[in-house]
Amino acid sequence: MAGPAARVPFIGLTGGLGAGKSTALAALADLGAATLSTDEVVHDLLNGAELRDEVVATGITVRAPGDTTAVGRRSRAVTADAEAAARLATDDLVGWLRHRRTDGWSRTRLGTAVGHSAQWVRWRLEG
Repeated sequence: MAGPAARVPFIGLTGGLGAGKSTALAALADLGAATLSTDEVVHDLLNGAELRDEVVATGITVRAPGDTTAVGRRSRAVTADAEAAARLATDDLVGWLRHRRTDGWSRTRLGTAVGHSAQWVRWRLEG
């Protein structure tokens, strides 16, 4: 007689732009986990003519996959920086990051502190 059915954990990933959600999802998939990316679902839906036509009929512009604008990228970067600065209660985000880096903090630790990925921290420190 078999034992009780094992409970399968359900994990949800959240985080800001560049936080590493897609990387974590890919790592889970590599380990054999069943995964669902809501980004992919939305992209698939908007790539279908029926939903795209309905969205466009409301007056919303739907860009083609991979089509981004410089204004949009800058806007997202400014928003991410403002959120990180608020989280740390600082007016000088890059200065805060550089000071901690000088104190020996790794980019991973800094990323955790600001709610972003180590890559995001690298971009800010190099920018």
